[in-house]
Amino acid sequence: MVVGVILLAFTGALYELAARNLMHDVQSSLVDRAQQVNGAIRQYVVFGALRPKQVIEIPPPESFASSDTVVQISTLDGQVIVTTSTPNGNNIPLDQDTLQQVSLGNSTFERIKVGDEELEVYSSPILLRDRVIGVLQVARSLQLIEQTLARLRLFAIVGFTLAMTASILATFYVANRSLFPLKELIRTAERVGRSGDLSQRVKTSPNLDEVGKLASTFNTMLERLELSDKQLRETLDAERRFVADASHELRTPLTTILGNAGLLLKVPNMSPEDRQESLEQIYEEADRMRRLVSDLLTLARADAGFRLKQEPVKVQPVVESAVREMEHRATDRQLRIDKISDVEVVGDKDALKQLVLILLDNAIKYTRNQDSIQVEVEKDDSQAVIRVADTGIGISQEHLPHIFERFYRADTSRSSDGTGLGLSIAKWIVEQHCGSISVASEIGKGSIFEVKLPAKK
Repeated sequence: MVVGVILLAFTGALYELAARNLMHDVQSSLVDRAQQVNGAIRQYVVFGALRPKQVIEIPPPESFASSDTVVQISTLDGQVIVTTSTPNGNNIPLDQDTLQQVSLGNSTFERIKVGDEELEVYSSPILLRDRVIGVLQVARSLQLIEQTLARLRLFAIVGFTLAMTASILATFYVANRSLFPLKELIRTAERVGRSGDLSQRVKTSPNLDEVGKLASTFNTMLERLELSDKQLRETLDAERRFVADASHELRTPLTTILGNAGLLLKVPNMSPEDRQESLEQIYEEADRMRRLVSDLLTLARADAGFRLKQEPVKVQPVVESAVREMEHRATDRQLRIDKISDVEVVGDKDALKQLVLILLDNAIKYTRNQDSIQVEVEKDDSQAVIRVADTGIGISQEHLPHIFERFYRADTSRSSDGTGLGLSIAKWIVEQHCGSISVASEIGKGSIFEVKLPAKK
């Protein structure tokens, strides 16, 4: 529409300019012809018997006329003196308004119609010693001009129609090419909406214009949605496994507790030895449940986004305290600190101690009697390194990638009485301190757990 308005305005302006120029040329030619006629009129004095007489000699108007130009000379009272006939054989009309203007010495242009033909008429005064003595009219047919303007109008209409058609076609072509990525984007969005398949992508052109950037941005959004959906599914699967495993882990000690409690109720005259054994099993299973619930609470807080305290902590006292606390459980195993450095980190003191306790507990469980467990603390560049090495039964390579998963048990020999949550908690604590934890193990030779934490500058 904008292009059409512009083309229409341009065509109209061009036509108006052409019409004005043609009329200007006609009027200029009429003025020139009138000046020629005026210049050819001669005035002289004839001396007669009575008195001198002034004579005006008017040349034949045919000498100034042409096939499309008419010359007519009239007196001030409207009487035609000489004329060349108009194309219709009539004289040029001379109305009173024109006579009045010419009598005042003014020249006028007017358009009149004689018969079926339109004429442009130039009326000017014939002067004699600054006195108007007659009227000179020069007229020209406008037939050729009308024909020229008619052809110009036809050309303008045809040109405007062709230009608008070409413009519309070009607009549709460019719009379709430009909007193709948008249409593809809409189709892809509809497919994703129907199928829920976030792996689909919009085909993008190499030209990164605005529409191309939109398609690329849409693809990026789909990638992020796909990743988020994958993470959500994995989280939901993990939560389902977590609930199932927690239920299973809680069911076992509850069964033992209920069984022993029922036995004590049914057999009031039980021997002191059997009663003591039942009470010990109840206590052990209740303690196991306490530890399991505590670990579950820790992981639930981790899933809820709980953040540990961040304060300067010296690693050496934390490790030494954890080692002293676990010495009574080591019994026949050799638990010792081989190397310890004075290094400081930023974190939670209690959580770091829990981390070391988990690693020591894990090492003690799976280390045979008379074997050794070594603990090392050192500073490596800008990191504090805590290393716990045992000479226990080791972990097979196929299980190593999964040992930090919740409730994961490598095999029945490693099940023992643990909850299967300790290493998951250890990994969370390490991540809260922006560190990393890794393990290297070999069956029959033992395992080495290594924790790296950013050292305080």
